[in-house]
Amino acid sequence: MKSTSTTQTLLIRYIQLEEGRQTSRSPNSIIATVQHDVHRMRRNSINGFFSNASIRRVEPIIQENLEKMLSRWSEMSSKDGKLLHLHTVFKAYASDIITTYAFGDCFHFLREEDWGMAYFDSTEKYFGLTHVFGHFPVVMKLVNSAPSWALRIFIDNLSQMSEKQMLSNILKSRIVDVQ
Repeated sequence: MKSTSTTQTLLIRYIQLEEGRQTSRSPNSIIATVQHDVHRMRRNSINGFFSNASIRRVEPIIQENLEKMLSRWSEMSSKDGKLLHLHTVFKAYASDIITTYAFGDCFHFLREEDWGMAYFDSTEKYFGLTHVFGHFPVVMKLVNSAPSWALRIFIDNLSQMSEKQMLSNILKSRIVDVQ
């Protein structure tokens, strides 16, 4: 039996790369970029956000949110001994910092009674469906285009994420308006 030629091997590899790009369903993603040169170009476009100087500029935001978080902890410790889900608390902390840094405003999860647990449950539910979305892309299109009230009826957890996405789009439009 004949071994595969170099051309056939390259063709097979190209098809695999294309299939990988299609199954990721995020063609503009930095992380899911298959081609190295494109990944490097996209990664370089955000490197400035992670320089030492940029991180130092974010330090006041980090400190302010840390103070909010610790203040809430001390308030809660003097109350009825409610269980504190630290995983959710740190998600709220990180989310408020990152969205403030990226958009100049945040979702204020640190102020919410449940620390944004409903939203984080919603995102976990959504990302739990990624295998379904990979096999049935039409389902992802339906979920992404469904109004919040419909999601609330069929998949209640996803309505929180949908509402935050709408708010996120408003924040993004502010950035575009400023530029």
